[in-house]
Amino acid sequence: MKYIIEIFMCLFLICSCDNHDVEFNEKEQTFYIYNLLHFSIEPLDSFSKSYTYDFFLRTKGTCREVDTICLKKRISKKFKAIESSSYKQEFRYNPSYIRLLPNTQYVIRH
Repeated sequence: MKYIIEIFMCLFLICSCDNHDVEFNEKEQTFYIYNLLHFSIEPLDSFSKSYTYDFFLRTKGTCREVDTICLKKRISKKFKAIESSSYKQEFRYNPSYIRLLPNTQYVIRH
């Protein structure tokens, strides 16, 4: 009985693991996000003048594919995007582009 429970637990753990990887293509300046539920780009220093971006899917149940966010192109209408600034204390919903500052370190969270 002990081995049956251990085998069942191993099978459960294998089946419950999803691929939540993020890849960044530097040449294309594009993020490839697997199983997007929430994706954010945040400055490493919270006192910097750069913006934080949060991305969510607009439609529920379509997170089993690869989504792309390109830094050079407009943000797709597929995403609900929120741009926020801790420096100016302001929020902007559905910005058109991602504005990243040079010489600034960012943290990518998925």
